[in-house]
Amino acid sequence: MSVGLAVAFLTVAIPVGATAIPKPPKPQVTCSALGSALEAVRPHTSAFVAARQRALANGCAAYVATSSTPSRLDLEMIRGPLRGRAITIGRVVTKSRRVSLTDIALTSSGTLYGVDFTSDLYVINPADGAAKLVGPIGTGVNGLVVGPTGTLYGSAGYGLVTINPATGVGTQVGLINFASSGDLAFSADGTLYMTASASISGAAPSDLLVDVNTATAAGTLIGPTGHQYVYGLVVNRGTMFATTEGGDLLSIDPSSGVSTVLATGGPSSNGMASSPNLVALTSTPSTTASSSKPTFAAVERAACAGLGAHDSEGDRCAIHSMHVSTVSPEWVFVQGLGYYTGTDQPPRVQEARSDLDEAILNLRTHRLIGPTNVGFCHVAGTNVSGPDLSAVPTAVILAWGLHPCTSGSSPSVTTVVPSTTAPVAPSTTPPSASAPPTPAASEFTQWSGSWGAHEQALELSQTGGGHLSYQDLTLCPNCSFGGAPTSTMDFQLTSVNGGTASGTVTASSDPTNYAVGQVVTVSLAPGSPGQLLELSVAGQGPGAFCNSTSAGQCGA
Repeated sequence: MSVGLAVAFLTVAIPVGATAIPKPPKPQVTCSALGSALEAVRPHTSAFVAARQRALANGCAAYVATSSTPSRLDLEMIRGPLRGRAITIGRVVTKSRRVSLTDIALTSSGTLYGVDFTSDLYVINPADGAAKLVGPIGTGVNGLVVGPTGTLYGSAGYGLVTINPATGVGTQVGLINFASSGDLAFSADGTLYMTASASISGAAPSDLLVDVNTATAAGTLIGPTGHQYVYGLVVNRGTMFATTEGGDLLSIDPSSGVSTVLATGGPSSNGMASSPNLVALTSTPSTTASSSKPTFAAVERAACAGLGAHDSEGDRCAIHSMHVSTVSPEWVFVQGLGYYTGTDQPPRVQEARSDLDEAILNLRTHRLIGPTNVGFCHVAGTNVSGPDLSAVPTAVILAWGLHPCTSGSSPSVTTVVPSTTAPVAPSTTPPSASAPPTPAASEFTQWSGSWGAHEQALELSQTGGGHLSYQDLTLCPNCSFGGAPTSTMDFQLTSVNGGTASGTVTASSDPTNYAVGQVVTVSLAPGSPGQLLELSVAGQGPGAFCNSTSAGQCGA
């Protein structure tokens, strides 16, 4: 399709002295098993929803918006023996409109956005495809993606825009100087890629792969893909996947742009989206990944992803020091974040060409809290506020010698003390700090009680203690939900910010999906009738739970 150019449319007690019998290893989660589970159940059932979430979270599948009118929302397998196979979730329609999508984008919390040929932004229900209009973007957009810090980006002809997810209004960042073919995708290091529809002179017709600077929108050619009408693009667990209008599933080398056909005969695609927060396929956590220290360069790239690698004058984005959390190594505190003229690593303070800021980065979710040069909390006696720390576990904050934000608190971060010779290594001995205060019994009352969803039960105490139990299909991929073994996860809420309470996972029988130390948030949402409780772990589900006021709305 085209609009002036070829674009995509978008325990038993053991007697003393007896030898304990070791438990058998937990079955490995595979894309083959998850794909089979998806095909064995009907869409729109709670069993399908659960299998769909597992397939997305384990990097086995991606959403695809088809080029039909209205578009279909499909779930396409991208890994395993069933890759290229798609299951239709539903037609993308509002109560009054058939929606033809040009692209879709998925947030870390599971919200699915879409944009149509009239450049309206929608929120799409991933359970059935139903769409809700947000508002007009104001310019023709055929590529859509959510950035590492939650910013919604769109490719509009030759330009890059940011989009307000609450209103739909787009704001131009600048010109890419390549015509968008139909999708955008971020890699784990914060690089933004785009497929472009212009071919190289003298070469066979082919869409191109382009690197886009998020600060200036300037595009840099990587190379031809070897395929036309590449309208879907995602980076998933280190692999770049693409879909075409002709129904091909491709992998693309991000260093050259060269593509390889993985499957044919899939849905005619106008766009694709996959989960930004991905966990390993194995059912036990990777000790190598969790214990290895991130490199200075990798942390710097991630911290600079939201700023841009260079400013308008060509100065490079860099950090001066990093402090990896000794409590939860996925969290890193960076200092001296800004633009510098030199090429030293770390840079010299004398070469700074901008204010030097501080930020906190989650290496797993790529969430960036900051940058800030006023601290991370409200400055007492002023109208100045820094970014909120509620998403960071209290133990992590205290181990850095910082303090959790409280109402009317002063800035929580100390002055930058940069080193002029080498990066600041992570401290191996945390600063002494008092234990976090015990939450008041009434602090979490509004969320306390018994909540349920399909084959899931959640108990929340008034002191913020939570216990989730659920039927775990990964322990028995061929079981029905009712016959699957039970897994559990415990968490402790420690802080409240507005209508959201935050804490961390304290125990889990299923570390693949819920690992100790991951951030937990709960909030209330209106039901029809009653109230729903939204539970999020590491920025993803399990999702909505119901109580007695909203029974029947959560499949409980």
